[in-house]
This record gives sequence, C-alpha cells and structure tokens, in this order.
Amino acid sequence: RNYEEKFPTVELKLDFNFESTWFNTDDQITSDIIADLPTGKVGKSIRSVRIWNKRGAETFFTMANIVWTVELEENRRILTLSSATSIDVFGCGPIIEVGIKFPRN
Repeated sequence: RNYEEKFPTVELKLDFNFESTWFNTDDQITSDIIADLPTGKVGKSIRSVRIWNKRGAETFFTMANIVWTVELEENRRILTLSSATSIDVFGCGPIIEVGIKFPRN
C-alpha cells in the first residue's frame, strides 16, 4: 500500500436504532456526520457532535463530546470512538470518566 505519507481520514455517523426502555420507541434519534477524523497522528482528540431527537412534530438536539483515540500497537493502528470524556487525575490513582445522557422528558 502506498499512501504517499498521507493517512486516510474517517467519517462516521452514529446509529441509534436499538431497543431501549430509556427512549420512546416513536423517537427518531440521529446525529450529524463526524467528518475528517485523523488516523495518522497517535493521540486523542475531542469533537462535539449534535444529536437530534425528533419526537412527533418537535425536534430538539443536544451536544455530545466524543473522544477519538488513535493508538499504535504492534505496528497496527487501533481507532477508538468513545462518548465519555476521560479525565486523568495526576497523583490520585484511577481515571475518572464523565458522560452525558439524554433527559427522559
């Protein structure tokens, strides 16, 4: 493979088609496209994505922070998308994760 020293970027759209007791089954939940996620540079980046909820005639949105991580392990790239922001606490031990969720109303 020849990338001419350029790595491809990734474009994602989150899928919310699932059965849940937390969401009304009549709700149509979608997200904006998350574009130009890098695959070349190892590290973490944070993006905000708009999550849309259409309930009947009403449409509203919430913003969610996502963490895009590129790791290199045994000469392979590991790409991870997570929906919680990881906060490293120096000198205190464990990592604390802060997440978001849709309100039930």
